[in-house]
Amino acid sequence: MTKRLIRSFIMPKKKNPDIKNDILKAAIDLFGRYGYKKTTVDEIAEAANIGKGTVYLNFSTKEDILFTIIKENAEKMLKKLKSELRKKEDIKEKLRLILHWRPERVFEFNAKYHHAMELMPVKKDLVKRIGAGPLKTYIAILTETLDEGNASGVFMVKDTALLAEHINFMCFAFMPPFRIYETKEQVLEQVEEYYKLLLKSIEKK
Repeated sequence: MTKRLIRSFIMPKKKNPDIKNDILKAAIDLFGRYGYKKTTVDEIAEAANIGKGTVYLNFSTKEDILFTIIKENAEKMLKKLKSELRKKEDIKEKLRLILHWRPERVFEFNAKYHHAMELMPVKKDLVKRIGAGPLKTYIAILTETLDEGNASGVFMVKDTALLAEHINFMCFAFMPPFRIYETKEQVLEQVEEYYKLLLKSIEKK
């Protein structure tokens, strides 16, 4: 019996935040080095120094691990975005920050992990699950900023919620798999052009 199988039987099968974090850290490392498809649950368990059964006690499938990684990464990015927005008073600069934020963070994520493209879920149910959380929060932040711009007399947007949905959709055009850039500067340059066009269309004359 191999060491891995022995570990699977004798390791304590406890469900707690520490073990869950160990699994996620191991999965992030393995997905980044070898890719999502090539990484097995057995390898994740071995890297986390736990039994395979403990992995399944915390996550129902390998896809569940993948979803959690993406969701938690998105939530951390949004928390940081809110913090940065509180430091700005100019509503135009707030809007610029929001537009640049997600494409820039996604580029950094892809640059950090060689196989990052495989960390993008392709199944519709996972896409819906992610959309129900972080993306809705991002759209809410956009809507609030546009409302603030209207209230301060800087913007003139008839339907802020609808425009926020449109901006969110447009942001995908600056991210994989729709567009792949070689440098962060290229990403920011394209987003800045979109920002200028958007500002020109919504700024109160």
